[in-house]
Amino acid sequence: MSINKFKVQFTRNTIDELKKNDGIISLLYFGYYIILLIGFGLICFNTSIYKEVGKLFTNNYLARIIFYLPITVISVAPIFIILKVRNQRLETIGLSCRNLFKSLLIGIVGAIPFSLLNINGALQAGKNINTNILDFIYIFLYFLICIAFVEEVVFRGFIQTRIFELIKGKWIGIIVVGVLFAAIHIPFQMMVAHMNLVEFLMYDCAHLFITFIIHIYLVYLYTRYNNLTSTIIAHTLMDFSYAIFM
Repeated sequence: MSINKFKVQFTRNTIDELKKNDGIISLLYFGYYIILLIGFGLICFNTSIYKEVGKLFTNNYLARIIFYLPITVISVAPIFIILKVRNQRLETIGLSCRNLFKSLLIGIVGAIPFSLLNINGALQAGKNINTNILDFIYIFLYFLICIAFVEEVVFRGFIQTRIFELIKGKWIGIIVVGVLFAAIHIPFQMMVAHMNLVEFLMYDCAHLFITFIIHIYLVYLYTRYNNLTSTIIAHTLMDFSYAIFM
């Protein structure tokens, strides 16, 4: 196998299409996104809205999808508006039909290592698989639409491709965005754990490091064909493989 198969290489056309302002805009967007998630966390944990929405549905997983849909739209809408205003193609954030099947296959195969670790961890913890078919479908759709699609568009598609307009070193740029990707998980999960920042960092440092490593891994999958299909599918399956246990 050629050593080129192991290189992380972004599409030249995408890089040439972007300017320094795009790097600045991507960081401003990150600030918007983290503030948005903090606000969403406060709504979830300081109000009864989530519980009230849940009462409207017989399936809790469906209720979660419906509740998360507004934040999903609000999260990615600014990116598509930015693309429109700056006259940039969807391909610059990895949304393309080119090499779609190959990217889908890479996503499925690429998810296997982490999915096996998740399944083994769940079994070791004494958890049982959820056998409800509807739950299966809703859990998968939740991670596909509300988690994987959003985070892949935001981090691998938008911020990662544009950070190179500010940081010329490829691996430095990847590491910086990896840190941002790990950091974005802190506010919401900190609220879930009811901990302050220092307590949470000490408690969750291993998971945050794994999240950082996963970013680098997903960047590798993405750059096989510079198509987000691979990372969206891989991300979905990795999360899904643990969430189906109860």
